[in-house]
Amino acid sequence: MIYGNLYFCCNIFIFYILFVNKNGLFHFSYERYLVNCIRNNFGLEGTPVRIMVREKNDDEK
Repeated sequence: MIYGNLYFCCNIFIFYILFVNKNGLFHFSYERYLVNCIRNNFGLEGTPVRIMVREKNDDEK
């Protein structure tokens, strides 16, 4: 089984950008899990949290 790698995450208010190795390996259920963890850990119950998944280019470090 092949797993995706999460390289880093940027936060802009309630919008999170996740940089991964392959978009296709990042399952929607894992995205939902991360949203729920962010809400629980930062007290954002009822607040919309948005996640955008981007592939990391070889040029980005």
